[in-house]
Amino acid sequence: EPEVTDIISASSLNQNLSKVDKGKSLEVSFEIKNIGNYSSYETVQLYIKDVETSVTAPRWQLSGVSVVYLKQGETKHLNFVIKPEMMEIVDYDGNKTIEAGTFEFYIGGSQPDNRSLELTKTKILKGKFEII
Repeated sequence: EPEVTDIISASSLNQNLSKVDKGKSLEVSFEIKNIGNYSSYETVQLYIKDVETSVTAPRWQLSGVSVVYLKQGETKHLNFVIKPEMMEIVDYDGNKTIEAGTFEFYIGGSQPDNRSLELTKTKILKGKFEII
């Protein structure tokens, strides 16, 4: 089955590591285009990963979802706001906290694992930021 949509660009996903003050939000902008033969809905997902966590944490965590209707050939500009609570972990004492360090985020139509990518054959955008 052919791809219905394809994420084609991302304005905040470049080689520079964005630095974000602890407790502040980060906005990620990107475009999505319907490259299929029909108008369709696409479910765009945002996953966040704390690369340097000091506790056991999920590999990545679903942190945002946007359902978008796209006509055939249509491109839309979208964004996700990564809020401080999306970066929280629970420490060994049971307290919510945000640790300084590197985070990765992924945007696409599925979770960013090899099996999902193999099944959906869609692009996943990857970016990084650092909490200071």
